[in-house]
Amino acid sequence: RGASGRLMFDGIPRDSRQEQALTPLLRGTGRDQDVRMVLLDLSRQEAADNIVYRGVVTGRKDDQNLDTVNTRLEGFYGKTMEVVKRYEERGQLLRVDARPQANISRATQVERRIQELQALADLNGEAAEFADLQAERAQLQPVIEQSKLVVYKRIMEALAA
Repeated sequence: RGASGRLMFDGIPRDSRQEQALTPLLRGTGRDQDVRMVLLDLSRQEAADNIVYRGVVTGRKDDQNLDTVNTRLEGFYGKTMEVVKRYEERGQLLRVDARPQANISRATQVERRIQELQALADLNGEAAEFADLQAERAQLQPVIEQSKLVVYKRIMEALAA
């Protein structure tokens, strides 16, 4: 809860069951009409790319496996989008453009290859490739971080409106 008295839930409700449990709680506080759902609007491929990139950078194994990511996205598009549609019908949906400003797929490839090379005891002739990849990473990372900041700013602006 922030200084404004507003309350934010992250990742809930994800399905109809959670929505049915949350709605009476909010109604009991008299704030059910104040509720807004924020949808980070990006393509399915962009979402998958972002999750896999996060997994590679953080070492989170379940986020690195594209099959696992796609299964989770199936759940999102199968269950969560039903809830999103209801919030939209009630005029309680805020769509925020979350399309990445960088080539996340390429950034993932760069990170994976750097990790592979770092695992070698001796670079054996891959030193030039390693240096090139580090230079490319240095160019991509600020764009990716700026992209995240832009999305955060858009969320805050949408919530303030």
